[in-house]
Amino acid sequence: MHKEKYKDIYAGAFILILGAALFAASFSVPRGAAVTIGSDFMPKVTCGLMTVLGLFIMWNGARSAKTFQENGTEPETKHYKALLASIGMLFFYMLLLVPVGFVIMTALYVTAQTMVLAPREKRNLAKFAAVGIIASAVIYYIFRNVFVLMLPAGILKFLG
Repeated sequence: MHKEKYKDIYAGAFILILGAALFAASFSVPRGAAVTIGSDFMPKVTCGLMTVLGLFIMWNGARSAKTFQENGTEPETKHYKALLASIGMLFFYMLLLVPVGFVIMTALYVTAQTMVLAPREKRNLAKFAAVGIIASAVIYYIFRNVFVLMLPAGILKFLG
């Protein structure tokens, strides 16, 4: 099928265009007067990486399209429940980020998101929770002490 052969090229092009558009939009984020790395830094880095990722996906898709062979296997299963769960979790993450705080909400979000995305036989709540807690603490520390950017402390006001 034509669509199946070029799906990675289409996805890469979408990510590339979205990343480039968001990168251009990140120049409208105010920098801040007293800091060397302002609030415009992370959007630029993230969108730049997204653009590079789009290019990589397109390149890899072009390589695999050359050797694509049609086979009679059944189509991939759609994961609509995981998509809806991810959107819902992201919504609640954004809603509760300021009142609860970055460290707690990020740890909960990373843990829950990895539980949703991991195959059922590889789910390990303890491991995913440890990754979520460590990642949120490290990110908070880096933003607070290296970039000197404030993240919502929420109920853990003693952190910042």
